[in-house]
Amino acid sequence: MKKRTILSFVSTLAIVGGTFACLTSCGGEKASINNTYAYGVVEENSYGGNTTSTYQLNFLTDSTYELINSSITIGFGMNLGTETVSTYGTYTVGASEDGYTVYTLSTATRVILNSYSDMGGFAIYIDTESASQTYPAELPAETEGQKIYAQNKEEVINKYGKESTIYVSDTNHKFYLTNPNA
Repeated sequence: MKKRTILSFVSTLAIVGGTFACLTSCGGEKASINNTYAYGVVEENSYGGNTTSTYQLNFLTDSTYELINSSITIGFGMNLGTETVSTYGTYTVGASEDGYTVYTLSTATRVILNSYSDMGGFAIYIDTESASQTYPAELPAETEGQKIYAQNKEEVINKYGKESTIYVSDTNHKFYLTNPNA
């Protein structure tokens, strides 16, 4: 358990470093991170293990967001697969109620997916903004032996970057995907 937590933390740090590098090296006006929030969940899976998902939500000074979700699936005593999905878009801030502020993350304008499994024999990378991205593009299977393909950018965004509502704590840097007061 400790090893998985450390691996998740290291993965998250690598993503944050990459985000910082992009923000500081991309040309033009630079948006910076205004606030950062985290969330995590561990769920049992059908492989005799757990899937650990960590999320980092960055709100940038230009009223955009970056949501990074890194998941590691452990089963049969080994890492069965790792997936990182980064989504980008705009957000709106709602009212604060019962210690949480409601944010609406718009439908993503960009999705970057990096998923691999040494056990499953696949390595998938998709960047909906890349000029070299071709379609149809294979997506990670949801069940064993399944093949899923996105026919275009919109299908990738529909799967990974739908508009969502999140709940940000007013007292610390944590957020929830569902209303914690419900």
